[in-house]
Amino acid sequence: MNQLLEHERAQIKMGHLSYWGSFAQQRPSAFLSLNRLLNAHNFDTIIEVGSHDFGLSTMFALYCYLSRRPAICDNPNEPVLYKNRTHHRSPKFFYTYDIVVRDQTAAAVIEELGGVFEQRDTLTDQTSIDHIKGIVSNPASGTVLFLCDGGNKKREMELYSPALKPGDFIMCHDWAYDAEAFEKNKREGIWFSHETKWASTEGEGQQFGIKDICEKNGVVQVYAEEFDTAVWFCGRKT
Repeated sequence: MNQLLEHERAQIKMGHLSYWGSFAQQRPSAFLSLNRLLNAHNFDTIIEVGSHDFGLSTMFALYCYLSRRPAICDNPNEPVLYKNRTHHRSPKFFYTYDIVVRDQTAAAVIEELGGVFEQRDTLTDQTSIDHIKGIVSNPASGTVLFLCDGGNKKREMELYSPALKPGDFIMCHDWAYDAEAFEKNKREGIWFSHETKWASTEGEGQQFGIKDICEKNGVVQVYAEEFDTAVWFCGRKT
């Protein structure tokens, strides 16, 4: 028995894991999958709705901070020039929003790294909704990665996907494609909280379906083979 893996599964069941000292309600593989996405696409702006304990927020803030700093070395034999040619050496911006501040220390770290945390009601306050949509739709924001991870992922998808520009990405956490996938994730200890799925059905699952929202706003699912097991929906505006 892999005791470390069993310990991790117990933490997953509680939905609250520590990653290098930061608490995050994320499956461990999500960090690897998101890093692959960041390596493959040159996002200029990352927006997260639902900071919670800032575990994932801290990673994004660090990524944006380091990505806009040139690689410098006093040894001419080091390959810094190669690193400076990648899209990781371009300006990037990170915004995260939540209705409460659960960890003031982590929030301060994000601000120190140049990220923006604002305490806002992103579901019902129209001023806040318009503010965030304005950032998404602004051509100056470049290519946007938008993450729905607040109190109502489907509603967040409904509110903010119309503001996406062609080529922008939108993601929803606590995802499984259908009820069968929900049960498989629970049975195998992959994840125990589910708030988004593809099709709307009568009854309890109706509030979770995002299919109609995606089709209405030209969002096409991409990288399902990567993100389904990380319990994230990943879509791109066509």
